[in-house]
Amino acid sequence: MIPEQLEAASFAKESVDQWSWTPEELAPFNAKLDKRFGEVDLCDQALAFALWKTGHPIQYRDADGIWHTMKQPLWGALAVYRLLAKAEAMAMPSIDWSAVSPRLKWLTQDLSGVMILFEKKPYANTHNGSWTTGCVGHLTHADNFASAKQGRGHWRDLIVERPAQ
Repeated sequence: MIPEQLEAASFAKESVDQWSWTPEELAPFNAKLDKRFGEVDLCDQALAFALWKTGHPIQYRDADGIWHTMKQPLWGALAVYRLLAKAEAMAMPSIDWSAVSPRLKWLTQDLSGVMILFEKKPYANTHNGSWTTGCVGHLTHADNFASAKQGRGHWRDLIVERPAQ
């Protein structure tokens, strides 16, 4: 293995582990891949391979510009590839509501995984990947509660209303 290949493999491993690779995080990477694979930087080639190996579906673009999903990519120098987000089972964040003040009605999880309990129904702030109410209302960090469990899925879907009692 030549030093450049070792560096590319190390870069790929660090990058796979560092990000969750949501569709938003994949978009700029896919823009780098939007050329013949042989023209893509070696580190980005290695990252594409590593993402595919960790479960991200990969597609290639045919001569008509149509994307096709592949089970086993050929990694051809003339092919154009893109990666998709992993299909993960969604799980909503949860908490033992009996331990939470009755005035708090909403549980959310933001892009960075922070869980917040809100009095008023929040909305997604897509500029910074967080939840907000835009008005005065009581809120607290859900991780103050031992029963708080993070969810899985796109952060904008991770909002739970307190069940009716």
